[in-house]
Amino acid sequence: MVKLNFYWSTVMKQIHIAIEFLLLLILSLFGQALEANGAKKSAIDYQKLAVEDLKKTKEAIEQYTKAIESESDSAYLYYYYRADLKERMLDRLGALKDYDQSIKLNPSFAYAYNRRGLVRLGERDTLGAISDWDKAIDLKPYFAQIA
Repeated sequence: MVKLNFYWSTVMKQIHIAIEFLLLLILSLFGQALEANGAKKSAIDYQKLAVEDLKKTKEAIEQYTKAIESESDSAYLYYYYRADLKERMLDRLGALKDYDQSIKLNPSFAYAYNRRGLVRLGERDTLGAISDWDKAIDLKPYFAQIA
């Protein structure tokens, strides 16, 4: 029952991510509609914000890559954070590889198992997701209580 609550909360988080994506799509369509109705300045402003956010995300990925290359003891964290950014850019395979590296460098890092489970669920690897969540709960039992 405890693990079921954890899985349900994880599914709800995945739904939340999908809703955020749909909201971004709606905002994009809204910007296109504004532009079509003569409100070009507003639509261009929205587009500039989106491009700026994308540039910042790419810059952050580059910074984490440099940090990883420095062979720090915290490399597992840098892989984890870079995977999160790749997820946001919908690069799920890149995110999976980084979560794998994070886990390889620190097999007791429960957060990486949890996030990798979310990506696996998004890739329709349900059994892999459940396996990761079970491992995360084994490492951090309170994960099962997160709602």
